[in-house]
Amino acid sequence: MIDTELLGTSRRINDIDVPLDRALDEMEDAADDSALSVALARRALKIEPCCASALLVLAEHAPTAVERIALLKEVISSYRRSVRDGQRGEITSIWDSGAKNILAAVALLGDELADLGDIEDAKACYRAVIERDEDDRLEAGASLEALMVGRGVAFRA
Repeated sequence: MIDTELLGTSRRINDIDVPLDRALDEMEDAADDSALSVALARRALKIEPCCASALLVLAEHAPTAVERIALLKEVISSYRRSVRDGQRGEITSIWDSGAKNILAAVALLGDELADLGDIEDAKACYRAVIERDEDDRLEAGASLEALMVGRGVAFRA
């Protein structure tokens, strides 16, 4: 007997004839299921190859630091290309279109760089997020403080 829920999931993962917004909603709804979330992120990338939200999901689930860093850099690069090409404006608020994804990617990149001992670049990432995320919703300030205090350095944002 065929598991109809599994069959429905398989169809959903392979169906690229859906609007990107719907694909992203389904990806977000699957956030509690890592494997499904990754599969739906891959589907979103088939629909829109530079989709920052999908790249961010893949980065969050990447098995190695090298893969996470490469995917996070791709999120940042895709956003920069869209700004350069006039598809988006510069980030003025965390709630701007796509800004939360790009800032989350920069904060996660800071985490990865800190873990690898690249302190100066990690600090630069955290500071870039703090500049644009005035209420520190992404907690980059706490990450920067932990990085500095953990290394015995006086903290200054």
